[in-house]
Amino acid sequence: MRFYFVIPLIVALISVYFYQKSDEEISYLTGSVTVISLILSLVLAPWELQAGILVLAIVLVRNLWNKIEQQREMNEDSPEIQQENGKPNLKDALADHENQPKTERKYRGVTLNRDGEDVDPIKIKPPKTQLKYRGVSQNPPN
Repeated sequence: MRFYFVIPLIVALISVYFYQKSDEEISYLTGSVTVISLILSLVLAPWELQAGILVLAIVLVRNLWNKIEQQREMNEDSPEIQQENGKPNLKDALADHENQPKTERKYRGVTLNRDGEDVDPIKIKPPKTQLKYRGVSQNPPN
C-alpha cells in the first residue's frame, strides 16, 4: 500500500494551523488550500480507507437521522404547542397565555398586574416652569 495520500493530508493540517493564526485575506487562501488538500488526499487514498470512511459516514448519518426522528416524535406528543406543517400553532399558545389568571405585584409602592399596567395609577402633574429665551417667555401649554 502506498502512502501518497498522506502528503496532501499533512499539507491540509499545516494549512489549518496557519488558518487559525492568520488574519483576514490569508485565511481565505489557507482555507482553500485546506479544502483542496483534503479532497486530493481522499482521492489518492487506497480503496480500503475510502470504504472505511464511507461506512463511518453512513453510520454517523443514520445515528443523526434517528435522533432527529426521536425529537420530531417528542414534539408531536407534547400538548403545549401543536404543530401544523412543521410550524408551531401560535394561536393556541396565545389563548393559553390569555387564560392564565392575572397576578398583581408591587413595584416601588405601585400595584401592577401581570401585563405591567398600573392598577392604581398615580397621576403626577409636571411643575410649571417659567422659561425665557432671549427675553421672550417660552411657556408650554398646560
